[in-house]
Amino acid sequence: MTQARLKHSFNSITFSTDYANRISYLHVCMYIYIFYQIISRSRRFLRLFSSGGNQNQLIWLKGEPVTIVGRGRLLAVFYHESSPLANKTQQLGYTLWDAKDFRVISRGSVSCLSKGSSISWVGFNNDFSLVVMDSDGMLSMLFATGQGDDIGNLFWEWVPVLDTIGLRKSSDDSHWPITLYDGKLVCIPLKGGNTYPDASRRHVTTTLGLRMPLARSVLSKKYVLDFLVYFIFLFTT
Repeated sequence: MTQARLKHSFNSITFSTDYANRISYLHVCMYIYIFYQIISRSRRFLRLFSSGGNQNQLIWLKGEPVTIVGRGRLLAVFYHESSPLANKTQQLGYTLWDAKDFRVISRGSVSCLSKGSSISWVGFNNDFSLVVMDSDGMLSMLFATGQGDDIGNLFWEWVPVLDTIGLRKSSDDSHWPITLYDGKLVCIPLKGGNTYPDASRRHVTTTLGLRMPLARSVLSKKYVLDFLVYFIFLFTT
């Protein structure tokens, strides 16, 4: 199944057909129902529907919904945990479900938001890993980092996988994400301060390979070699 981007166009909910093709009936029902609850009743219900339209599970979300994304049998819901910090950093939480069995896979805080930023895009890559991009252009992925207890539950952590700030030619540029496929972010480069592409025309996409923002040394090779020689001399005499 391919995932689709849904957008709110004033008084209607429509598909952005330029950037997505299909989405399952199950996920459409879940998304539309949550959106309807937000704009009309201010309720935090999550209702799951079968492919035949029958209602199955009904639960309360832990906070006011922000967005929802699904792929295959996986469903992720993002919601507010508390008010934003003084520097406007959003305080968000997430829950990742196996929607078919209605089993929680992972739940926690969205700790991958840069200072003063908010979520700008969420999605799944083709390996069904959950991915988030914040408004500062940082792309992060949810990883299982190891077994957390004796019954097999895992620890999950957000890991930065691409910082798009260094790939911009000017401070007004940005990248509109479409999907993440085989370790590459498929996106549309935006220029001139535009925050979204013009929906009236088809844009040329580009791919950005994932690259973790690792620390780099600013020391020269000669300085490092001199330091190593001194360090070895110090501990061998």
